[in-house]
Amino acid sequence: MTGRRKLRALTEMYSQKDIAWARGIVDDAFDSAVDKYDYVRRNPIHGGDFVPEFDPIQEQKDAAIRAVLARLWHAKKHALDFDLQPLPLGWEERDEMQGRGPVGHMLKWYARSLEARDYDIVEHPSFRDFVCGMMTDFEGFPEFEELRDRFPPRALPGLDPKVSYWQPLTAQVPIVAKVLRRAPLGEHDGGPEPSSRMAGAEHAELPATVTTMAEVPSAFAAQADADQHFAEITATAFSAAKGTCP
Repeated sequence: MTGRRKLRALTEMYSQKDIAWARGIVDDAFDSAVDKYDYVRRNPIHGGDFVPEFDPIQEQKDAAIRAVLARLWHAKKHALDFDLQPLPLGWEERDEMQGRGPVGHMLKWYARSLEARDYDIVEHPSFRDFVCGMMTDFEGFPEFEELRDRFPPRALPGLDPKVSYWQPLTAQVPIVAKVLRRAPLGEHDGGPEPSSRMAGAEHAELPATVTTMAEVPSAFAAQADADQHFAEITATAFSAAKGTCP
């Protein structure tokens, strides 16, 4: 008999502020659930059923907190990619992604794979690497051609496009994936996604006005847009100054 896989500590992936915010979101969702006193309950965050008599509430909350934090992280990392928001949590939200075309399908498969790894954002490959890996199995599919330039096909160790799940082949695979994610921008395909221009965006502060998960994507989109504009005018200013120097 094998024990459960040890989960990565939240503090290794997120700030204390973000963890506290997510815990508050989850506690409120559980406390206000209409099935609070039912024998069979539904996790208000990811939609899975559980029986409190046999399934500890705290374990349900812990899983929900990981899901909420993953959505927050995804919103920060892809702040300017509006078609990639929000990260779907649970099978119902993932199925809804299918109505959003090719990128929706990829978002669904990525979210499912990430959930299967307990939302370990350090271990699991990035959305970009995941989709590039998936695209290796979509040669000759016209409906996915629109993604080819944005996500050039590139094999990803540990990913089986046939089942749309990633898992480490050996203990070394997560390290390889981590190195790939931290490679210089544009190294693999000649150009980063729009949101990649925001170096360190995933570490951006959560705006104090954000009190619900629904507000997260738009809040970081506005912040990212402002940061990008500042970077562009700063670059222009430096370029102009350089031209006047001896």
